[in-house]
Amino acid sequence: MRILFLNPSLVPPSTTAGMDRFPMLPPEVEGDILQPVWFESSSDLAAHLLAPADPYFRAGNFRYFFSYPVGPYNGKARRKTFHFFVSQALKLHRERPYDAIVVYSHQTTGMIGVLISAMTGVPLIVEIVTAPALVNITERSVPTFFDRLKKLYSDLCLHIAVLKSRRVHLLYDEQLDGYPLLRRKARSVFHDFVTTSSVGAKNEASDQPFIFLVGAPWFLKGADRAIEAFRMIADEFPRVRLCIQGYYPDVDALRTLIGNSERIEVLNAVPHKETFERMRQASVVVLPSRCEGLPRVLIEAMSCGVPVVASDVGGIPSLVRDGVDGYVVPNGDVRELAARLRQLLSDKTLREQMGNAARTRAHKEYSEAHYATAFTRMIAEATTQPSRGPMEPAGG
Repeated sequence: MRILFLNPSLVPPSTTAGMDRFPMLPPEVEGDILQPVWFESSSDLAAHLLAPADPYFRAGNFRYFFSYPVGPYNGKARRKTFHFFVSQALKLHRERPYDAIVVYSHQTTGMIGVLISAMTGVPLIVEIVTAPALVNITERSVPTFFDRLKKLYSDLCLHIAVLKSRRVHLLYDEQLDGYPLLRRKARSVFHDFVTTSSVGAKNEASDQPFIFLVGAPWFLKGADRAIEAFRMIADEFPRVRLCIQGYYPDVDALRTLIGNSERIEVLNAVPHKETFERMRQASVVVLPSRCEGLPRVLIEAMSCGVPVVASDVGGIPSLVRDGVDGYVVPNGDVRELAARLRQLLSDKTLREQMGNAARTRAHKEYSEAHYATAFTRMIAEATTQPSRGPMEPAGG
């Protein structure tokens, strides 16, 4: 089965073994990935990858073809990326036809996928990577007119991309429940790729216990809620810190929320390996997000045996078994968040029990092998599914 994958991320493929999903797929799946990157030239990218990047970079049975939108990722850069996606896809398809096109995200990338699918006749698979009912309107306390306009654009793209696709990849069963026209679309339901085997076992630093939040942007991930909850319990646990890690261009606003507290730290974003090392030493991982799909950071935390406390948005309630792997709290309920953090910090045995349960489940149900099997099944079902007819739900 030969696929074309459109990836809008500017982050180049990982050079660390096991961190890239495509080489992990079985031999019967191969193809090409089209992706813009933040580097200015193929020689700069090759120096990063330690391998040739022109005309492509090979990873297992897949080839990466890159675009280099120099400068800020503005309208001009987006037009260049659009042209790259369409022209390169048509060129490669003429050389050797694809069996399926897979696009990451239903928005602009989804629209480009619809266009390429219409021009080539190749079936389209759309990956829905967030909670579409919450996207764009949860990025600040009061959504702006532009936020609401972006939400309308997202919903329009969602309907077009899903209705024109052969199949959708959902992260959790209820992801399209807010959209009656899309509920019966053929679907494969499984998690995103997470390197569960690369995350070592928990090694809690008992001399410096800390609560760990990883994610950006900070408002969307609920860092302000974590800070408020931590303040409620800080006096009860004088040795515990709150560590917040991510790439925050608006870090001054976050530091204003922190004030003069010496026990709340903002950590710069670091590579996965260093993040995993920090995570392994955490007492609890917290994620009181306002919008989520199925957050990989929670799967990573569970993989190394750290209990989690997270809000009940998106696919989190299907990922975290409340009272078993950690706790799920009502979205925005800071007092409940503080209460659950207090409960875990007060009871090391409870943390160990929940962490062990989470680690066992993550390595069984969210492993790289489980992902590869589900992804391969999705491609097979999309390429054998009739192009017309009733749109019945299908398991993933």
